[in-house]
Amino acid sequence: MLPTSHWTYQQFEHSSDLEQGDILEPTEELNELFKEIHPYFCDSKFLGFMILTQSCDLVRRKGSHCKAQYISLAVIRSLEEALPVLLNSACRSVGNGIYEKETKEEAKKLLSRVFNQNEQALGVFYLHPDEQAGIAVPSISLLRVSVAFRSTHYKILMNARRGRLSKEFVSKLGWLTGNLFSRVGTPDWDKKKLDKLINLFLESNPYETSDNLPIWLSKSLITEAEKNGVNVKGIERNKVISTLEQYAPPTPKEEILKIVIDIIGEVVPNIDEPQLNKINNRLNNSGLLKSALKRASSQ
Repeated sequence: MLPTSHWTYQQFEHSSDLEQGDILEPTEELNELFKEIHPYFCDSKFLGFMILTQSCDLVRRKGSHCKAQYISLAVIRSLEEALPVLLNSACRSVGNGIYEKETKEEAKKLLSRVFNQNEQALGVFYLHPDEQAGIAVPSISLLRVSVAFRSTHYKILMNARRGRLSKEFVSKLGWLTGNLFSRVGTPDWDKKKLDKLINLFLESNPYETSDNLPIWLSKSLITEAEKNGVNVKGIERNKVISTLEQYAPPTPKEEILKIVIDIIGEVVPNIDEPQLNKINNRLNNSGLLKSALKRASSQ
């Protein structure tokens, strides 16, 4: 048996029958089979495949044949590479991996559902990294993107197997794919660990990591730039922030300070510019004002 470290997976014997939730790697033998039947799935973006066919139909009768005539596999992709498509379903995008900051909370809710295996609408199943299970990076199985092989290729699929879902996660997979399972509870992530995992994909610096990670910009900044004739979608990803910064509208604090200084100038007409600047700096650095604004924004 091969040991596993994450609760999503369990050990299995190499000689055991295939089961729903078994994870296959794209071995040379399996890729040759894909080339003959489904060449599209030879693409390197598919990190592996997961068996969707029910386990009871995969038991080999009399040591040779199983009940299923076809064995269905769902593709496995890197979560990071698939992230733009997922975020586009929940967040307002302005193109090129840039999203309105106001919709970021929806992204967090989406990833929380994905990590806890509760995302039904998109048909995804999260696979946490586990070397022994054949999952090198955070990945998802796209349950709607599947391929079927005749059961005569059973041995090739067995030879490609690297991992196996634990029983309760097999049940959740079965429920998600509509294979006669009632709703099944699986362990949720610890809140702190879940937040850390979500932040890995939503809070990382996109310039230091990958083009697939999102850039978050406020709606007001995007609107202001568009008012000035800027085509946000046409800006190169690595230049979007520096380009739009020049159109940044004043923050609420900056607006308040301007109003206060203007009123002081009207009430005390003889006050000179250096004094107004001094008052502005004092207000800008005031911890009391900062706390008051924070309380006001939360109400």
